[in-house]
Amino acid sequence: MIWETLNLAVASTILSALIAIVLAFLAANNTRSPLWLRQVIRTGAAFLRTMPELAWAVMFVMAFGVGAIPGFLALALHTVGSLTKLFYEAISTASPKPVRGLVACGAGPVQSVRFGLWPQVKPIILSYVFMRLEINFRQSTILGLVGAGGIGQELITNIQLSRYDQISITLLLIIVVVSLLDSVSSRVRRQILEPRS
Repeated sequence: MIWETLNLAVASTILSALIAIVLAFLAANNTRSPLWLRQVIRTGAAFLRTMPELAWAVMFVMAFGVGAIPGFLALALHTVGSLTKLFYEAISTASPKPVRGLVACGAGPVQSVRFGLWPQVKPIILSYVFMRLEINFRQSTILGLVGAGGIGQELITNIQLSRYDQISITLLLIIVVVSLLDSVSSRVRRQILEPRS
């Protein structure tokens, strides 16, 4: 069950981050995207993050039944909304000078974003992704309480059956995995953002 919870968190975070990066570049003020498109993406992201993961999970459990799919969809939708906002704000604050220089040299919109904006915002985006991975693991544990997959389902079953020894072991396992995840993500973040020369 803990493996399923971890898979839920990792899969939803990776998919959501990829979608959010694309949406964020389209929603940022300094990427020359149309105003109507920026507004549509920002409104959609606001709607997705306004609904808490638990509310999404309850709706998807009612639609698809108990299992991992409702948990994945609930985490993915909320994460897309949250990361899109964080990403487009980071992109909007990037320096326009590299982009202007690239455009003056004849670079197109994709090239100016790839070589002018991405290097500036990559460290911030990666930090947000790792932070969201930790949040999603904790949330996937909670979503299991409403039948959306993961170790939370086992936890609620043990609570209902008054298996206090199993409850203690499950809670201890959750604490250990969260601590390990925090440690591993910090190391990976450091290696990516501060590579040794």
